[in-house]
Amino acid sequence: SLLEVIDSLNHVEASFALPAEEAPHLKVAAYRMKQRKAAQVTAFLQAIHARFAVGSIKRVVDVGAGLGALTRCLHEHLGLDCLGLDCNPSIVEAANKVAMQSSLKGVKFQICNITE
Repeated sequence: SLLEVIDSLNHVEASFALPAEEAPHLKVAAYRMKQRKAAQVTAFLQAIHARFAVGSIKRVVDVGAGLGALTRCLHEHLGLDCLGLDCNPSIVEAANKVAMQSSLKGVKFQICNITE
């Protein structure tokens, strides 16, 4: 079920998390995220590099992207086209605006409710 998948993803995400003092620091202001979120994103990037052949990845889809800090970061650090999905139209609009202001042509956000 979808809830089982989400629970599994939450477990995987928790295994990637590094304490903030151990994770390399991202440009927090550039991504508009708090330091704790920056540490999580950095740990996620490290896990991707450690567990996947990055060259074989064609596109990233970020489900529940919110304002898109992870989506933008993945695009910039992996050089991949990224699609962020969120169910809140105003959040998607804001995320697209930030991506446009940052001149990120390979980043797009769309409205999508995966529970429907």
